[in-house]
Amino acid sequence: MHIMPSSSDPETLLVQKEEYNRLKVFFEKLSPLERTILEQHLGVFDKGDNATPKELAAKYKLSPSRIRIIEQRALQKLQKAYLKYCTFECLKLPTTKDLTSLDAM
Repeated sequence: MHIMPSSSDPETLLVQKEEYNRLKVFFEKLSPLERTILEQHLGVFDKGDNATPKELAAKYKLSPSRIRIIEQRALQKLQKAYLKYCTFECLKLPTTKDLTSLDAM
């Protein structure tokens, strides 16, 4: 999974960079082990070659089922962080300044 910004269109590239940075912030909500397992299993942020749970289990001396549980918990945390972001950022009410700039258009 390659998620690095890669568009040649400046506007699209800007949006991709914002999404990439937002995803990095969401990943900061995870424990170091959760973050590492997701990065290596999914290959995000160019860290890892999509390792299998069995490979990760051998590397971290855990069972493959424990790796899957950690991954599931990490994905739930990411989902919760995303929903919280959407609640507070995507649905943010416009400020007076925002409304004033709309009047000028």
